Amino acid sequence: MRDTQLYSQILGIERPWKVTDVKVSLPADEVEVFVEHGGSKLSCPKCGKTCPGYDKRTRRWRHLDTCQLKTLLVADVPRVQCAEHGLVNVSVPWAEPGSGFTAMFEALVIDWLQAASISAVADRIKLSWNAVDGIMQRAVKRGLSRREALSPTRINVDDSRCASICPTPRLLNWCCSIAKQDFLICRRHHPGLIRRAALLVQL
Repeated sequence: MRDTQLYSQILGIERPWKVTDVKVSLPADEVEVFVEHGGSKLSCPKCGKTCPGYDKRTRRWRHLDTCQLKTLLVADVPRVQCAEHGLVNVSVPWAEPGSGFTAMFEALVIDWLQAASISAVADRIKLSWNAVDGIMQRAVKRGLSRREALSPTRINVDDSRCASICPTPRLLNWCCSIAKQDFLICRRHHPGLIRRAALLVQL
């Protein structure tokens, strides 16, 4: 099996994309996998309409290591001119828009973050703290988008907790009906909680 075929299967690259070349640099401890878009039809990633091609931009993504060699995916990503959304990059099947890492690499990082801190994971895979945090934030965003909307029926403030943090606590039973939601809130000492509660019912 040729190296291009091997990486096509490992990465799950399918038409219209194809692996065209693989370069190994032992001095740099790197493997570069080059991918090209071989299709003639291009579509807008936002609306899915077929659009004329505009140009291509070279992009690189960090992938899972190959035999302890840092592996990078390199592709000239086409840009299309959409009548509705303007100039946009076409989507790639191996990574999220705006990410510099493949989906497989991000999945590995998320697995490690369940057992170690951001700093420890960043040190292990030789990334910056911000890069690992960005991967985590994207995972959280994906998870929240898949969760069903919550409809809380009651939010309470702990009386004893209020008494412990307020010199002269003035607890008010503020029972109001906002979008059929009931709240028991310390209005004077917890304005931030009121704001958060209001957001829950989309005031």
